[in-house]
Formats: sequence, C-alpha cells, structure tokens
Amino acid sequence: VMMQNTVEKAFSDHLPYDIIHRVLLADGTVRTISGKGKVITDSSGNVVRMAGTGQDITAQKKYETELKESEERFLKIFDRNPVPMMLAEIKTDKITYANDLFYAAFGYNKDEVIGNTSEDLGLIDPAEYQRVIDVIMKLLQEERSLDEIKALSVEETEGLLNKLKQSDEMKNFEILYTRKNGETFPALVSYETMRLGDKSYTITSYQDITERRKTEEQLKTQNEQLEKLNKELESFAYVSSHDLQEPLRKIQTYVSLLFERENENLSERGKDQLSRMHKASERMRVLIQDLLSFSRTNREDNRFETTDLDIIAAEVKENMQEELMQMGATLEVTELCKLRVIPFQMRQLLQNLISNSLKFSKPDTPPEIKITCETEKGHIFKNALLDPDKEYVHLKIADNGIGFEPQYSKKIFEVFQRLHGKDEMPGTGIGLAIVKKIVENHDGVITATGKEGAGAEFDIYLPNNG
Repeated sequence: VMMQNTVEKAFSDHLPYDIIHRVLLADGTVRTISGKGKVITDSSGNVVRMAGTGQDITAQKKYETELKESEERFLKIFDRNPVPMMLAEIKTDKITYANDLFYAAFGYNKDEVIGNTSEDLGLIDPAEYQRVIDVIMKLLQEERSLDEIKALSVEETEGLLNKLKQSDEMKNFEILYTRKNGETFPALVSYETMRLGDKSYTITSYQDITERRKTEEQLKTQNEQLEKLNKELESFAYVSSHDLQEPLRKIQTYVSLLFERENENLSERGKDQLSRMHKASERMRVLIQDLLSFSRTNREDNRFETTDLDIIAAEVKENMQEELMQMGATLEVTELCKLRVIPFQMRQLLQNLISNSLKFSKPDTPPEIKITCETEKGHIFKNALLDPDKEYVHLKIADNGIGFEPQYSKKIFEVFQRLHGKDEMPGTGIGLAIVKKIVENHDGVITATGKEGAGAEFDIYLPNNG
C-alpha cells in the first residue's frame, strides 16, 4: 500500500521518489527493498512513462540495526560506569558523549560539554597542560612539533595513541584537572581507542584520587613523626648507655666500698638494706642493657650477610662457657647451615635462648640444651603459617627445664612479660621479646611450646636464602 501510494503521488506531482519498503516473496520471506524512481513527461506535461530501480538491502538494514543496537548497549554501559568518562572523536578531538559522573566531576552540563574539546573547556590549566604535553612527547620520542602531530591522519593519530598506551608511565598517569568553579583535583587517567561506525574515538576515564592524596600526605606526616621519634629513641639509647649507667656504676661502687670498709659498723638491718640496694642497681643495669639491645633490633641500617650459623653457635658457646660449666649444663649443637642473616642479631638470638634455658632449668637437674637445624617447605606448623612456596630453615632449641603452661606460649614473647616474680627468677622480661623481634627482622616465624615441669621448645623458621 505504501509503495502504491508513493507511485501514485509521483504520477500526480511529477516528483522523483526514494523509499525503503518491505516485500513478501512467494516463499514467505520478507525482504527490505530500496526503491527509487521518477516519472517522465512530454512537452505538454503529460506523463509518458515511469523509470525506477529496486535494490535488495535486507543485509545492509540488518547490519545497521545490529550496529545501532550495539551502540545503544555501549552507551548504556558507558553511562553506568562507576567513574567519570567521556567519548571524543579522534579527528576533531571534540567530545561527543559523556556520562553523568563526568558532568558531576567537572561541574559542566551537557550543552556546555558536547561539541567542545577538553582544551575549549579548560579542563587542564596551561601550566599543567604543558607538563602533560612534555611528558607525552618524551614518551613518544617524537621530533615532530605538537602542531604537526595534530595534523596527522586519524589512522596515524590512533597509532600514536596506542603506542603511548603501551608505556609503563601511562599505567598510573596523573593529571591535575580544573573544575568549572576553578577547583582542582588530581586524577588517574586511562583511555582506550575504538571505532563506532565509520569514526574513531577515544574513551577517557578519570579516577579522582583526592582522598588517596590526603591519605598519602597523612602517612608521610606520620612517617616523618615516626622518624623523629626514632631519632629521639636513639638519643635516649645513647643517654641510657652512657649517662644513666655511669650513676649506677657509682652506686654499685659505693655500696661495695661500704660493705668492705664499714661492714663491722653496720647493723644487720643496714647490711640487708645495702644488699637490696646493690641488687636493685644490678637489675637496673641489666634492664638498661636489655632495652638497648631491643632498640638495636629496630634499626634499619642492619646489614644481611651470608653467615655460617655453626660459627655463630660456636662463638656463643665459647662466650657462655663459664655459665654452662657453673651449672653443669650440656649444650649439643648439630650441624647447622649457611644463611643470609644479620650476624650480631643471630648471635644475640642464640645467646638469649640459651640463657633462657639456663635460667629456667630445674634446681636439681643439670640443664640439657639441644639445637638442631633442618630445611622444610612452608606449611602450618604449631599454628605458624608459612608460605608453601618457600623453603625454610627450621632451627629448634629444646631444653629439659621447668617449662611453662601452654596458655603462655605467646605471652612469653611480649615485652616485660614474666611468668615468675623477680625474686623467683632473675631477668627483665625482655630477652624473648628481643628474640621475636630478631626473627621478624629476618621475615621469619617463631613459636614456643612447653609443659609445666617438662621443658620448653622454641621453633624458628627463617626463609632459606643462604
């Protein structure tokens, strides 16, 4: 009917026609036809005949319909994207589409944005624009001027954009943008090139990192404060090692002189008080030394060296020979290994653990201490989660001392934690905290197991990097 009406109208007004219509074939299929025609008249204006063509454009219309539907789906996804985005034609650099988040981020409305370029809108101020251009030209290693690059064909421009996108610097590229009201905000920028129909576009997304910048600044401030505190702690350590220990040495010296020279003139109560004073000053001296040791384990300038742990163990055994002999202790060390460690810290670790075993030995039983070593793959061992892809050196220090109740297996590593009173057992409660800190400095794990009256065992796992 539509075709018939069109032809009749052409006969009536003598004007050509161009119409797309559908026809039903004998086999029941429907085809889309593009029909064009015109009437031919004689000198008197009478219609002589009609000439026209009909072209089957079913496939073309199907492609156009699918393309339109695809573009509509794309724009829906574009609109729902959780970051500001805009679409710009590569040939003109003009913005053809933007999502609502883009308008909200920059403060412009649709009428102000569509058809303009980012430069027209002033999204980047001149100084920042020049910085960005300088970075891009350097990454592209181009000798051509910016004007020459702008004059390139769409295909050449697309090639440069894809080349630029491959550089590592563009993966976290930051630009300082300017909103309509003049406010600025930093954003991570990423883009893709694509074709829609017969045109090429860039899709640019903007991730506002203002809050991240604030967090980084806060972290920087906190790190500066922490560094200041560390320097103050180092100063305190210096004071502790010199100024505090000197008065203690004098106190201990004068107490000793009083015992030697005035012993006969002292009452029993006076002797007891002097003895308590001497013990208290000695505990203070040991505490200062332990605090200094603990602070040294936090220093960042410690150097890792490939070290033979057998040599470290032998040195510790020799240094502690007198204590071991006095207590009739047996120290058995199996063959250890070579490992990248901080030598003096490993020496301190073994010495502290051996001292701990001697300190908590049974009164009437000679201490027996055994140190073993083997390599193992990472796994869960005594509640210590290890990386299954790494190989670890497993150091085990076991003794036959008084042990401890299982519920204290973690508490004993805390600073100033003691399971016994200072009158029962000597010490400051820092020794095992130092051990734990040393293990952590070596990216390792330490666990402790024990049973009241049945000894203790310390398992240390250090990454096998020797």
